[in-house]
Amino acid sequence: MLSDALAMVNRVPEESIIHPLLVKAQREAIQSQYDELKRKVDEYEAQYPSTTCPHCARTSYNRNDIEHGYCDNCKIFYNSTENEKLLQREAELLQRIKEDRDGDNQGVWVNGDSEPE
Repeated sequence: MLSDALAMVNRVPEESIIHPLLVKAQREAIQSQYDELKRKVDEYEAQYPSTTCPHCARTSYNRNDIEHGYCDNCKIFYNSTENEKLLQREAELLQRIKEDRDGDNQGVWVNGDSEPE
């Protein structure tokens, strides 16, 4: 809707040769409509916070997605602190698996517990 209004502002109608004052008035009216729509969008965005994924451009209004920088569409965290936490957890699990292989060879379950005897 905003892009349509902006396109109309930049378009020069055929009547511009005959009625330049009419064209100027039309441009001003369209610009006014565009400015009003832009103001409403800005108010809405301030009232309802959102986050947009930098990869797929989908917008989420979920509070947890906003807080953690998560995209449910891509299934990724694009917030670097969340990525660091996940990578650290993965490294810890891999270290436990390696230590277990070097030790008593009992294995490690997915939840991190040692294999029952």
